[in-house]
Amino acid sequence: MSNFLNLKGLLAASLIFFVSFSNAEDATSGTLEASVLDQSGTAVAGASVSVTSADTGISKSAVSSADGSVRFPLLAIGMYNVEVSASGYGSLADSVQVALGNSGYNFVLASDSGSMEEIVTTAGVIQAIDFNSTTTGISIDVDELIKNIPINRSLTSLVLLAPGTSAGDSAFGSLASIGGSSVAENVYLVNGLNITNFRNFTGSSTVPFEFYDVVEVKTGGYQARIW
Repeated sequence: MSNFLNLKGLLAASLIFFVSFSNAEDATSGTLEASVLDQSGTAVAGASVSVTSADTGISKSAVSSADGSVRFPLLAIGMYNVEVSASGYGSLADSVQVALGNSGYNFVLASDSGSMEEIVTTAGVIQAIDFNSTTTGISIDVDELIKNIPINRSLTSLVLLAPGTSAGDSAFGSLASIGGSSVAENVYLVNGLNITNFRNFTGSSTVPFEFYDVVEVKTGGYQARIW
């Protein structure tokens, strides 16, 4: 088992647990794969799609292909504002979450009837099922979790929410065992930097709980990649 820790700026952090080492690209970025469709489910080719990071303001744009697909690789994980426009359709403005690996969405455009009185609904974003990722685990929005669920403010408490995890031997500290493995098999990364305790391999350099933004627990598999 190996654990990955991402620190978001100075005020928030994302923690990711993996079964095995992967490269820095997998540990710090994600890919947004989307399809632009009309309300009948037909692909919309030639649609202009732009994504802007809510954290950094960095923007990228692309045009949907003949099958309506559009792909934005190497995006920093986080929230993105999306704008989609195409001739004959109403514009779409929405927000999506880009996580590690592949994040899939369908951008649904409504036909532009030319009459504002006839427009009832305009567009919507639908989370698509991602068949390009083989990893298993959960992603936890820490701020949202602590607002709604009483939980001990510790990293181990968050990790133990993932299926297949259990509390490790107390003699080795308050650490989680993933899939029955030893707590000494975990590896921690901060934005690709390994911060594991290399003296005894139990735990890592500590980060204040308030810094955590998203905790991702990966309990199995390797991330799939399209070349």
